[in-house]
Amino acid sequence: MSLMVGRWLRSLTSKKAEQDPSCAILQLPVEMILLIFEQLPQYQRILLAQTCSSLRAIFIDNYKAREDGGQPLSSGQLGVDQRSRFLFTMAYSQPNLLACHQCMKLHTIDQEDTPSSWWQFSCRHEEGSPMDIVRWSEEYVTLPQALRYQARRDCCRAWGPVARGLRVEIAINDAFETGEEMVGSCYGCETDFAVQASSETTVVRAWSNLGSETTFVDNQSWQSMAKFGESSRGSHSRPGCVRQLYEQGAISGHLSEE
Repeated sequence: MSLMVGRWLRSLTSKKAEQDPSCAILQLPVEMILLIFEQLPQYQRILLAQTCSSLRAIFIDNYKAREDGGQPLSSGQLGVDQRSRFLFTMAYSQPNLLACHQCMKLHTIDQEDTPSSWWQFSCRHEEGSPMDIVRWSEEYVTLPQALRYQARRDCCRAWGPVARGLRVEIAINDAFETGEEMVGSCYGCETDFAVQASSETTVVRAWSNLGSETTFVDNQSWQSMAKFGESSRGSHSRPGCVRQLYEQGAISGHLSEE
């Protein structure tokens, strides 16, 4: 039930809250509506209560009167995990918003983020330098921004290879020597690559698994790209499998080919 309600809530977050007397859930007895609330995690209860004034009144009247006080009455009272999921659901259907797990708020996407600025921060609570194409982190940008930044950064040799380390550089050298396609993968994130070189052109292709449509906390594939280091080594357990998924057309909505 939680999954079904979650999908419904995602669709509602992109719409203005309007009272609809014909809504099926409002035709149920209050006792049954409360049973639905009880089946949901805390953040989904608050989302459901925000869809219309009637559901909010039922939610407030029921949980405010409880002596245990175990249910937060607003998103600001949620714990870190539940609040991050609340923000993700709110931003899911609104491409102009970014759910920032750094400061636990929704940010408006900056459409004029390229060319970059020395004073541009993805989040003012983020440690380190302002964000630009060279120093951006997948952890603090939306999927469209990540794809655009990665494509632009990989076009310049000085800004690093497609896959971290020397694997792409070695593959390019080998491709020139043999004239055959050389393939490889990143040892820290789920990225496969292929290099085809000749005396006239060099083509480098990369296939990256960006994970499923979940929060950053739950998305291990996204984390391996954003938090590259010793902890992410071995995350790409089957080299070549990401490229295979692209070529088979599997879960194409979750992957992106550069």
